[in-house]
Amino acid sequence: MSTLMLDAKAYQLSLQQGLLRCAHPEKGTRLLPWSGLSQIVVAKGVSLESDVLLKAAECGVEVLLIGSRIKQLACVYPLKAPSSDFRLHQYAITNDVSVKQKLATLLMLGRMQGQKKTLIKLGLSPSAAWCEQAAQLTLTDNLMLTEARMTASYWHQLAVLLSPFGFNHRQRQPPCDPVNALVSLTCTLEDPLYAKALLGQGFDIGLGIHHSTGYYRHSLLLDIKELTRSELEYWVAGLFLSGQITASHFHHTEQGCRLTAAGQQVFYPLWFSFCRQHKKRVHKWAIKAKRVLLQQELSDVA
Repeated sequence: MSTLMLDAKAYQLSLQQGLLRCAHPEKGTRLLPWSGLSQIVVAKGVSLESDVLLKAAECGVEVLLIGSRIKQLACVYPLKAPSSDFRLHQYAITNDVSVKQKLATLLMLGRMQGQKKTLIKLGLSPSAAWCEQAAQLTLTDNLMLTEARMTASYWHQLAVLLSPFGFNHRQRQPPCDPVNALVSLTCTLEDPLYAKALLGQGFDIGLGIHHSTGYYRHSLLLDIKELTRSELEYWVAGLFLSGQITASHFHHTEQGCRLTAAGQQVFYPLWFSFCRQHKKRVHKWAIKAKRVLLQQELSDVA
C-alpha cells in the first residue's frame, strides 16, 4: 500500500471506469487502481470530484488536503465507528469529576515519561527544575499549570541542542523558527491519525478529560496525543541534528516561519515514511484508551 502525493497545481482527480484518473496538462494522465493506495495527499490548486471522495471512503483510502498555512489542513477518512453503547460509558465518565481528575493525571504522567525518554535519548539528563515539577503531578491541585511548568523546563533543555537552528523557546503560533515550525506542523499532521483511530474505537472525540470540552476543538484528541507528543518532538529534533532538514528549507512569511516549496519536497516524504510505523502506535493507544475508560466505568462509575 502506498501514498499518492500531488503537490503541483493543476492536477485533476476523477473516476474513470472505477479507477482513479490523475490528469495534469503537462505531466499527462494516469489511471491508478484503488487496491494499491492507502492515502492520497493533495496540495492547494489540485481539483477533485466528489465521486473521488466517495470512492476513497468505499475503498478505505484517506484523503489529506494540505494548504499553504498550517491551519489549512483537512482529512477525509472512512467512518467505521462500531455500533455500540461505548459512548454512553464515555459520557458517564466525563460527568464524574473525580474519575476525570484521575484520568487526567494518568495522561500527564504519560507526558512526563515521554519527555524523560526524549531527553535521555538525546543525551540530556532531566534538570532539577523538571524533576521538581514532574514530582508534583500526582500532588498538585492545578495539573494544567504544573504540566506547563514541567514542559517549559523540558523545552529549555532541548534549546541547548537546538539553538543552532534558531530555537530558544517553544512558540506555537506563529512559529518563529524552523524547529517551532516543524513541531507545530507535525502536531497538526498527527490529528487525522488520532481522529481515525479514536472514531474507530467509538469515541466522541469532542469530549475532553484534561483539555476542556469546547472551543471548537476535538478535546479528547488533544488529550490522547499527549501520550505520543514527545515521540514527534524527538523525531523532529533528529531531522535537524542529522542534517536531513536545515534552516535553508524554511522562509519567513506573514504567518511565521514556514517550509519552502523545496523544503516541503524534502519533509513530506520523511513524514509519510515515519507515519507508517507511527500510525500503528496511535492505533494501539486508541485501543488502550478505550480499555482504560471501560475499566473506570466498571469500577468507579457504575
